[in-house]
Amino acid sequence: MYSLYCARDCVDEAFLLLESDIVYERRALITCLEHPSDNVLLLAGLSKTSDECFVETRDGCLVAIGKSRESLGAEVPGEMVGICKISRSLYSVMLEAAEQCFRTTRHVDYETDCLVAVAGTVSIACPSVEDLVWCEIDDETHLIRARNEIYPVVQVDDNQQINLSKFKTIGFFEERDLIIRHIHDFFESVNAHRIRACIMFGTLLGKLRHNDFIPWDDDVDIVVFDFDAFLAQCAPELEQQGYAVEPDVRDGKRMGCRIFREDSAMVPGKPRLRFPWVGIWEHEVNEDGLIVLSPEDIRYKPEDFLPLGQVDLLGIPVGVPHNPTEILNTYFGSDDWMEVCQLPYRDHRKGGKLTGFPDDKFNLQTVLNYLAAEQLPALREVAKNDIE
Repeated sequence: MYSLYCARDCVDEAFLLLESDIVYERRALITCLEHPSDNVLLLAGLSKTSDECFVETRDGCLVAIGKSRESLGAEVPGEMVGICKISRSLYSVMLEAAEQCFRTTRHVDYETDCLVAVAGTVSIACPSVEDLVWCEIDDETHLIRARNEIYPVVQVDDNQQINLSKFKTIGFFEERDLIIRHIHDFFESVNAHRIRACIMFGTLLGKLRHNDFIPWDDDVDIVVFDFDAFLAQCAPELEQQGYAVEPDVRDGKRMGCRIFREDSAMVPGKPRLRFPWVGIWEHEVNEDGLIVLSPEDIRYKPEDFLPLGQVDLLGIPVGVPHNPTEILNTYFGSDDWMEVCQLPYRDHRKGGKLTGFPDDKFNLQTVLNYLAAEQLPALREVAKNDIE
């Protein structure tokens, strides 16, 4: 506070007070500047970094700041970022509070010794930006995180920032363990009966690119090459374990089936379907000898699919195409799928409803950095593993 006190003769209007060791996106400044209150202490959602300054409020205004959540009251909407909007009148009373403290020490904090001290007489609004991308740099570990995860995200322009936030809206989330169980039970059965099956589409991409699910994927795709044998030998076993094996018939033609647990979450508008589910694709061989996975019309070389290989996915031995790279090159029509990504175009939690998201390509690392910075529990580990 002493350095701010020394500027007292140079300040005659409202100002933004910014701590010098933070990195943040522009929404932080916009929130402060556009807030109707003359005095603002910006908050962010709780980061769980073990270095938070928790803020207690009453009716949205500052009451107290503390390092211990337990020492504060019930209303703690977020943590202090280190960005404030200070009116000239608030600055004046902060100076008065500081002068009282300077009688014994110059080691005075502007936030706890001044802002909190005057909060009882001056209203200081505390708006919280729950998903703000920011960090503080106190040591080398913080610096590495700021450089690798935070700064690349805050450089992105506002429109792309809005689109990046859409990557958070689709995924398995709480159902992650459940869909892993689906995959385990499926491959345990087909492997035991020597039925040829392999992961495909986004599930295959997840294995190759993330060694996991794609963080924003919400369905599993598997091709079964011995489909009739699967229905005869594996489907009854899965049904005995509580799964439904529902035929996927479109325009009177069998395309495969969907596998889901009867006790899973219901899907709006589809009374028989449950989320999450595994989509099973039945292959066809065209007159030209190429493989098609209806209703898709993309044609694959048989030698890229067969004979199948086997890899580990989340502790499960799963089948993969013989040449998975060529399969994905054919599917995407390009070979840039390790560097770029797109928003999901369907929300399977809602029965496969179109999301309406733009089909722009995003730099993969930018998206992973964004997700890591957001610190979402279900997504952060996958994004972190990719960054490393």
